[in-house]
Amino acid sequence: AYAADDDVADADDACDAEAPEASEAAEASDVAEAPDDVGGKSALDAGILPRLYTPQSVVGSVTAEGSAQSGLPEGTRVFAGFGDAGATTFASGVAAPGQYNINLGTSGWIATVSRHPFTDKPGAANLAFGVSPDFVNAVPFLNAGDVHKWAVSTFADGDYDKAHALLESSVPGAHGVLCLPYLVGERFPVMNAAIRGAFVGVGPDSTRADMLRAALEGVAFSIR
Repeated sequence: AYAADDDVADADDACDAEAPEASEAAEASDVAEAPDDVGGKSALDAGILPRLYTPQSVVGSVTAEGSAQSGLPEGTRVFAGFGDAGATTFASGVAAPGQYNINLGTSGWIATVSRHPFTDKPGAANLAFGVSPDFVNAVPFLNAGDVHKWAVSTFADGDYDKAHALLESSVPGAHGVLCLPYLVGERFPVMNAAIRGAFVGVGPDSTRADMLRAALEGVAFSIR
């Protein structure tokens, strides 16, 4: 769905006279009809719900006022567009079942595309893909880049070059040190806002380098 403001002309009047075929195609194939029983299932009057569009739908055009404010030429078409998860999934080349991508930031998620929503994975999100009848199935995790930042701050005084050198001085497996990287709770594979992280296998010979490597390996294993 989309919300138009005063700077975007209505979709019915949006398309340039030079390309009526595009307007007709959008009207014919790009409008996603809500199920007839959506009102009954939600106890809402379906008449108050917004009109739904696929991402490639032309939903309006830039008005004269909008052009003056934005610098975009008047009449520029405005498309419904994607949400963040759908856009990153599509842009990464994931468009068919069996393909996956991993998105990393402070937190992150793993996404794929399938014919059906996930119903047996608590914490998983299912989004309409938009460019096809498929679903974007995403499993989100809360701990990724935030663990990296915390580990560098804690074990390398916030110095990323120093952290890199420390990582190289340890070994894969961090000499037996394991880290559960749940600093701020977790959503997947366990959904628990109260869960917190822990180190296991720390001994008298464990070093800051091992602790740092274990933290990052913990994120990698969590994703896997």
